[in-house]
Amino acid sequence: MPLRFRRPGFTLVELLVVIAIIGILVALLLPAVQAAREAARRMSCSNNLKQLGIALHNYHDTYKRFPFNGAQWGRPVSDHRGSYFVKLLPFIEQAPLYDQIDYNNNTHVHDQVVSGGLPLRSVTIPGLRCPSDPHEPMINGDTSTANYAMSMGAQRMESDGGTNCKMSQVINVSVQPWSTPDPNWPGENWFGSGNRWRGDQGTRGQDISGIITRAGNYEATGGPSSYDAPWAARLSDITDGTANVIAFGEVIPWCGDHSRNGWASPNGVWFATTAPINWNTCPGEGGLDRNEGSNPPCNRTNAWNASLGFKSVHAGGAQFTMCDGSVHFLAETIDYDLYQRLGDRRDGNPVSIP
Repeated sequence: MPLRFRRPGFTLVELLVVIAIIGILVALLLPAVQAAREAARRMSCSNNLKQLGIALHNYHDTYKRFPFNGAQWGRPVSDHRGSYFVKLLPFIEQAPLYDQIDYNNNTHVHDQVVSGGLPLRSVTIPGLRCPSDPHEPMINGDTSTANYAMSMGAQRMESDGGTNCKMSQVINVSVQPWSTPDPNWPGENWFGSGNRWRGDQGTRGQDISGIITRAGNYEATGGPSSYDAPWAARLSDITDGTANVIAFGEVIPWCGDHSRNGWASPNGVWFATTAPINWNTCPGEGGLDRNEGSNPPCNRTNAWNASLGFKSVHAGGAQFTMCDGSVHFLAETIDYDLYQRLGDRRDGNPVSIP
């Protein structure tokens, strides 16, 4: 009589136990894998900021000052000569793109058509994008954005008239004794050295707290005496020390109405330290309504003193390049006064980067 052999195999119960164990292991390992991926993305983001710091110094070595933001309100469109990122293109391995710009063309630089038949504003520069940001780099269909911006510092920013966001009241910050009190916008002129509204003027930088202006200004009927060119700092203007002043910081362009104008537009990259780090103005995110009109005044994209602040998708803070080229992660819980000191190039107050 032949012997019957039982074939080895799993019972249904054993199979279910194995599947359950695999599920538990995946659940345990997935957060670690995601954390490792984010760490790699954050390192890449930090490297981008480091390269921008190097480019900034190479530019200064060549032109003896930092690149200016080339908008001049009230002048012909030919005076809208692109953002400071446009000037930095040859220093971030984008010289062929820069060479296609015609500064004698009576067209906004960011609207000029370059190779591939695209306007300059539609060209995505990989080194200006943080891989941690899940938002699409292209906004409004044809405008490429940047995750980094230079700093106007502890600047009086205000907001769109219809928003009426008074940042210092929302975050419960009192006016400093050395600043100029303003009953409508208390505390925003932090050290009395950034009192030009939104940094729109300041040929010599006397009204600019940080290292860049938003623009210059020209009153057509006023003649040359009323003309202020865009301004950018020289290293000698940073009297607090280059290691103690912010040059670049991370931004989320989706979260500001002006930052959606893109990397090439001078009207898309004017940021300041006025808003606390990671202050939320992102529609539909972090508990905010997709309909901005339903959100508090200081959580809307047209609240410029809030939306044009530095922010990132990194948990707990954002990365910054200082004027000496070093890169630091600043916690969103940083003391507000210290943050403004890091924004201001000449306040004369001591700092210690945490």
